[in-house]
Amino acid sequence: MKVEAPYQSLAYYEALAKGKPIAELNHALTDIVATLPIYRERDTRDPYVAKLLAEFDALTVELSRRRRLAK
Repeated sequence: MKVEAPYQSLAYYEALAKGKPIAELNHALTDIVATLPIYRERDTRDPYVAKLLAEFDALTVELSRRRRLAK
């Protein structure tokens, strides 16, 4: 039986990022960078802020990995 990573976990967003094209990753990253300052007063444990941070980490790691593989 395959168990998926829980929602809002880094592993969940890493798995999603692996299947998306680079343009879509860049667009999502731009959206997150624009959204995070709106929530700067909230604690990083806030569920939405935690989701944004996990997704940001997953996207930047995946984009870096693809850049390394393209060289």
